[in-house]
This record gives sequence, C-alpha cells and structure tokens, in this order.
Amino acid sequence: MASNIWLSMPLLMLSELESAMAMIEARDQKEILQVKDSWQEALEEASEILSWPDSLVIQYNPATWRSHHYVVSMRFITYPWDDLTVFEFTTPNNILPFDCLEQKFAKVGVMLHEIGHLVDDARWGIGLKASAEASEEFITGEQRAELFAFACHPVAAFEANLALVESTARLLGIDLGKHSKEVAAIETMGHAGLAGDADPIDVLKGIQDLGVPMDSILEGYLAIISFSMAGLTTVPEMNCSRGLGIKRPADLDRANWWLCQYLRDEMGLEELQEKLMGVDYFAFSEEGHDPLECLDFGYINRENAKENMSRARKYFGEEPCFRDLLRAVEALEARMSLAF
Repeated sequence: MASNIWLSMPLLMLSELESAMAMIEARDQKEILQVKDSWQEALEEASEILSWPDSLVIQYNPATWRSHHYVVSMRFITYPWDDLTVFEFTTPNNILPFDCLEQKFAKVGVMLHEIGHLVDDARWGIGLKASAEASEEFITGEQRAELFAFACHPVAAFEANLALVESTARLLGIDLGKHSKEVAAIETMGHAGLAGDADPIDVLKGIQDLGVPMDSILEGYLAIISFSMAGLTTVPEMNCSRGLGIKRPADLDRANWWLCQYLRDEMGLEELQEKLMGVDYFAFSEEGHDPLECLDFGYINRENAKENMSRARKYFGEEPCFRDLLRAVEALEARMSLAF
C-alpha cells in the first residue's frame, strides 16, 4: 500500500514508556510519532461525524500485539481523579514492521468503529469490561460497532477492512492484487452484519482456484477472525434468535476452519454445507430482519453523513464486487432520511 503518513508538524509527543517500547521494538521514534499523529487526526475527523462526549487518549503499545495479536485495542483506566479511555495502536513493531492501517480513511474507519463501541455500550448500559466479556460469547456487539462506522462513513469502514486484508497478505508474502477488494467487500458486509447477494464461499473459492491461497489469508488474518461468514447484526436481546446466521465467535471460528479445509480440497462442498447448518450459517439477501434497526442515528452528524453517503455511492459504483455495499448505502440513505 502506498504511504500516506501526513507531513504536518507533530501534534503529540511520545511518553517515556512509548519511547522505551519503540526502542525495544527497534523502531524509529520519529516514525512512531508520525503514526501516533495520524491516529490523532483520524480521531478528530471521526469525532466530527459520530458524537461522543468523553475524550480518548492515544497510546503506542506493541505489547498488546505480542500478548493478544490485536492491531488496535481499547482499555478503560480509573484513577481517583479521573477515568480515561485509552486507544492503543500496536504497529509498526518488530514483528509487523509497518503500519497495518496506513491510509487516512482506514484509520478514520477504525476510530468510528471504536467510538461506535462506546456509543453502543452506553445505549445498552454495558461497561467496557462487560462489553469485552459479552464479545467472548457473541459477535453482535462487534458488528453493531462496525455498522455504526459504516453508517457514518461507508468508504472509511471499507478501507479499514481492506487495509487489514492487504496487510495480512503483505505479512504472508501473498500477492492478492485486484482480489483484495473482493475479499474486503464480503468482509465489510459480514463485519457490519449486513445482508448481501454475494456468497463468501463462492467468492473465496473462486479466488483460491486462481492460485491465490485464501486459506492462508483466513488463517493468518490480522483482525484475529474473519467476519465474512458472520450473520446479521442484532440488538442484544436477539443474540439467541435462530435463523439470522452465525452469532457466536466459537461458531464463526469453526465455520472459517471448515471453509479453509474446503478451500484446500480437504472437504467437499456438500460436507461443508452440512457442517455449516449446524452453526446456523446461511447466505442470504432478503430476510425479514433489518440490521439497520440496531442503530441510533441520533449520535451521527447529519451533514457529514450525507456527504459521506454521496462519496460512497460514487466509490462503490466503480466495480461489480461492490454491488452489495452500494445497495447497503442506498438502504442507509433511505433509513437516514426517515431518522433525520
């Protein structure tokens, strides 16, 4: 991916701890500071689109990558005098010697996702710790945060998923070429829990048959788990509802493992489909449930959202693999016109 590190004067400074970690990771401190500044600019842009009253503190913490393999994370710190929500970025580091989310829009998409978590947790009365615990049982909280990001800035949400796909390929030495957008399209739809016509199994098998090892991409995915096989986004009380696709991380992990076996021709399509039925997977387009009902549009800046929808219609109108994303944008515009 082409470099897009902004050449502005530094907005922030590295703490002593950040400087020490940069030295341990054999990274230039100026490089880390530039990346930190770019995250700060992304946060400021995201905050103009999705409203949240509390501030976020940005820190470089590559230890989070070493312990959990998270490219980014959030944690909540309580002091006697204040509470802090800390956003941590972990790359570049000694293992991943590049910024995995290098492009501006990719960072904005991630920041909208993280603010989306805070908004969603507040809406349902869930604290950060409880939210983390809930994510171990259901993927729907993660999907609601991504749906918020997509509703605020569809292109930024897509670019964040594209960056993770391309960075995974870069780490593994795989040339995805034009297929990276196809993969990122189904990943974005699944991550946001939106219904589409493209079947992830068909898309990934088609790329695999062209000689691109998609099984390796899925197994080494930098987002920890691929969401392309995930079900529709739901509100918390519908977490146990059947017929809306995969909702549990353990089931999604199994589905991805079976898919990798199928891609390697270690399992036939009929056997894969039979196994997937056991975890409530299905490809869908038109169902009775509308994931957009999970959103509270009151947090979203109307004018910014309208501008971003216009940008998304142009962006997603360029290639056939974006058809589902374009339809999702059109549905969002219709819903926003009613909400605003």
